[in-house]
Amino acid sequence: MRLNVVMILLLFTAMTVDCYALTISDAWQEVDSGNYEKAEEILSNILLETPDSVDELFLLARVYAWNKKYSQAEKYLSLLVTRYPRNVDYILARAKNFYWQNKYSESLKLIEKGKILAPTYNEIVILEESVLAAKENNVMRHEIKNRSESEKWLTSIEYEYESLDNNMPDWKNYFIATSRLFNDTHRFGFNLERIERFGLIDQQMTVNAALRINDSLLSSSSYSMSEFSEFIPKWLFDSSLDFIVHRGLSVKPRIKYSEYTSLNALMFSGSIDKYFSNVEITYVAYVTYTDLKTPVSSHEIKFYYHYGVGKFISIAANVGKELLVTTAIDPIYQDVYGVRMSGKHSLTDYFGLTYQISFHQQGDSYSKQGVRLGVFVKY
Repeated sequence: MRLNVVMILLLFTAMTVDCYALTISDAWQEVDSGNYEKAEEILSNILLETPDSVDELFLLARVYAWNKKYSQAEKYLSLLVTRYPRNVDYILARAKNFYWQNKYSESLKLIEKGKILAPTYNEIVILEESVLAAKENNVMRHEIKNRSESEKWLTSIEYEYESLDNNMPDWKNYFIATSRLFNDTHRFGFNLERIERFGLIDQQMTVNAALRINDSLLSSSSYSMSEFSEFIPKWLFDSSLDFIVHRGLSVKPRIKYSEYTSLNALMFSGSIDKYFSNVEITYVAYVTYTDLKTPVSSHEIKFYYHYGVGKFISIAANVGKELLVTTAIDPIYQDVYGVRMSGKHSLTDYFGLTYQISFHQQGDSYSKQGVRLGVFVKY
């Protein structure tokens, strides 16, 4: 009987020592190893004995967040922020928890509070940049998601008419395009085009594809074949990569290669986007290197006003230089500028209109005014 009592006491002592041997340091070791469940268990046991242990409570809240148990994390983080409203670390952790749930507005409110308390705290500045970037990217992802849900197939028919102010006949284009958006990562399209320009008629076919590799990288390519005269390229390959290098800033290297060698070009463009509620402003700079090794640059600024799902009006202006002709000695460039207004108006969830009005001036050669109208169907 005495032996049994001794064994029970030893077992109880071992259990007690084992319980108190597990500290917040042990929990951190489990976190560093990625064992969040074990860390939760250690911290929960500690808090059963000492429920007012703030450090352990704070770590447990973050472990829940890291383990994507956001509602449990919010329970403890909101408690800590309420008890200690001037503790920037607690405010920052709660802002991150909202950020990881894509609740950007809630996160930004906490970030603003943290900036007031600690305006030079670098981690708050970094988090704010991340949240703002994610919020802007979320707008793009939302548009892509809408298209992936309602535009599995998108077919459009458009007609374009352009009048010129010289003796050349007016230009007319007829387009029919269909594209398949498989999901929010890749798309495949097919275009047929009938072009009437320079008194010539061309039938052109284009195949295009786009692949979104991640939130900051988009790849797109197209291949066109035409029946134009011997002076115009009969096939053209165009491929680009679009890098989002920072919030609202992207760089796009682009290669064009055609049967008509003087049109081979390496192009770079950089764009800056800024969002103001339902208004978007974009500035784009283009630099083009042709086979002639002489760069050409141009600039464009665009304003978008979104007044509903699938509804927007855009006004754009551009200015720069354009390659007009090549000679045996030097290329000849023209100063060009233009303005255009375009838009899209969805009449239903599956049907809508597109339109564009444009003016283009190419030095002393010509100016043209054009209008483009179309309908699209989603199914």
